[in-house]
Amino acid sequence: MYQIGLIPPPPDIQPVVDKTAEYVAKNGDGFEVTVIQKHLSDHRFGFLHPWNQYYSYYKSKVAEFKQLYKKLEENAPPNMQKLNPVGAISFKLCNKPAKGLTQQVEGDKEDINEPQSKKLKVSPDVADTAVGIGNTVQAFLSTVKS
Repeated sequence: MYQIGLIPPPPDIQPVVDKTAEYVAKNGDGFEVTVIQKHLSDHRFGFLHPWNQYYSYYKSKVAEFKQLYKKLEENAPPNMQKLNPVGAISFKLCNKPAKGLTQQVEGDKEDINEPQSKKLKVSPDVADTAVGIGNTVQAFLSTVKS
């Protein structure tokens, strides 16, 4: 539903705006920051900036989706997991380094191909959340690529 004064984006950009609003509502404002950083030069994401003519429409869609998700959580059975229980997490997807690469770390050689789980003590819940967020971002980006 449109509010008075909101300018809906053109049909070629509206799906991007709506899908971004949905993901931001589900994953938090940190997700919006990540999208802005990753798509600085992509004109399709101009609506993320307050000076853009479609910004108000975008913000109204975020609010609409947040309200929807809140209702879904309120009506969900108590044993169901809440959406995004940890909050927004910042991360960067990158390619794996070539096999056998090493890097100097405080005077010791460290194999950067060694699994991260051996380097850091991370609880399984945190690791699962990070993987889930990575999958969410990849799914989101695949919906807006043209």
